[in-house]
Amino acid sequence: IELVREYIGMLKNISTGLIGYEDVELASKLATILHQHVLIIGSPGTAKSMFASLYFSFFEGRTFSIQLSKFMSEEFLFGTPNLRKLREEGIIVYEANSYSILTANWVFLDELFDSNDALLRSLLSILNERVFMRGQTFIRVPLITAIATSNYTRINEITKAVVDRFLFQVRVKSTKEFSEEELENILLFLPPQIQTKIPLHAVEEFPLLAQRVV
Repeated sequence: IELVREYIGMLKNISTGLIGYEDVELASKLATILHQHVLIIGSPGTAKSMFASLYFSFFEGRTFSIQLSKFMSEEFLFGTPNLRKLREEGIIVYEANSYSILTANWVFLDELFDSNDALLRSLLSILNERVFMRGQTFIRVPLITAIATSNYTRINEITKAVVDRFLFQVRVKSTKEFSEEELENILLFLPPQIQTKIPLHAVEEFPLLAQRVV
């Protein structure tokens, strides 16, 4: 437990250095401790994607990043099913052995609401129960925290269900609300040097410590 406390201390000291992202940083840290997810809404050009990529770089583990669009199919998230089994046995089997959301500890979903509703629906069980079920496939996904970003919101039954999976929802200032100095700082931003990454085994114990604190 003391070791986990030490790593939570490291987490508290994480700072991306991005101007105007104090609330987003706090939400992301709480989401990591609780193994929850963060939705960031803001206008284009406000460094949302930069924040997500930089935040995940402080941790060990696999990161899966994707910019979503309405033309994407499930293969972009889950990879392709085993074609030999499909051809020879007529069954659909996915294997969690490639670069996909199925093997990721950290997930960055850029432009969440640009995705089509079918693809968003396929994310529900992964974000909530951490399981993937298709055909003959049942996979427990090692996801800890997902960060999703979008320039706008759109509301229907599917998007409401997806948004509900993001316990932390934060809006960042629009470019009009930034001062010229703040915008210049974002444009000239240099990522901090990361000396020691927080180990995955410690992050996996964070919720246990949080329960003991409560």
